[in-house]
Amino acid sequence: MNFDTLESFFTQLFTQLSSEDSMAIIIFLVLTFLLGLLFGWWAGRSGKRKLRKALKEKESALITLQAEFDALKEKQELRDQEYKVMAEENEAFKDRIARLEDDKSALQGDLYASKDQVEKLQAESLASLSRIDALNAELVEAREQTPTVVTTTTETVGLNEEQLQEINQLQTNYSSTLDRLLAVEEKLNRLESENSGLRAEISSMKDTSAIAFLDEEPAEEDEEIEMAELNTGGDSVAFARQALNNAMGTRIPMGAMEDRDDLKQINGIGPFIEDKLNDVGIYTFEQISLLDEELTDHLTAAIQFFPGRIQRDDWVGQAKKLMET
Repeated sequence: MNFDTLESFFTQLFTQLSSEDSMAIIIFLVLTFLLGLLFGWWAGRSGKRKLRKALKEKESALITLQAEFDALKEKQELRDQEYKVMAEENEAFKDRIARLEDDKSALQGDLYASKDQVEKLQAESLASLSRIDALNAELVEAREQTPTVVTTTTETVGLNEEQLQEINQLQTNYSSTLDRLLAVEEKLNRLESENSGLRAEISSMKDTSAIAFLDEEPAEEDEEIEMAELNTGGDSVAFARQALNNAMGTRIPMGAMEDRDDLKQINGIGPFIEDKLNDVGIYTFEQISLLDEELTDHLTAAIQFFPGRIQRDDWVGQAKKLMET
């Protein structure tokens, strides 16, 4: 069918409207158009209902999500407040720990001074006892040599007034020394008790201030110094001394009193500790500079020193520097 045929068909259709076929075709076309409109209206209405339903579902989901978002936002704000409070508490704990560390260092200094004083008082006490024993021996010998009943006169006893005064003075000094020694020991015990309490409080505060969500480096391990470790058993001390003696001449050179260095130049060594080092055969910077980890532990036990203190004060490094000067 070409274009001329179609043109002829439509010309006949509209020029011959009186024919029944033409009217039937026109009615069919009109009905088809109306049915098309009706179907289109119905389809559009159905589509709108579906869109409205989907829109309501989306709106409901949006309201739910908004409620969840508000709840999460409120929780986040609460977490932020908790974080701020815990951060402030953590800073307060750090300040408190720093102050306690200073107090502990001061107490340790007092402990060292008290130990030195105890050693001196014990030496004075022993000297006084020795002198009193010697004078008592002279007094007994004088009484044994006296043929008559001993009287309180200086001639009968055989001692002069100066010797009697010396005995009385020594006894007075001895009593005074004992009193001072007891007072120092009491102070030493009190300082040790306070030091232990401070260490326990520092450990507790450090455990409390370990906030899980704070993104920071773990605090450098703070080595706990137990005072009980100072009172090491006799077997451990003897073993440590024997280990040091075995190392002398092999792992570290032998030392002598006449060749000793001023070990007090090393930070952490005082007169009291220097005497203890000399007592176990440590006299020179060279010996200390050659201490390895094992020998350092043996030396700590042998002189009944604070565990880890030799490493922390770096005696080996200090001794090497002093050898170079």
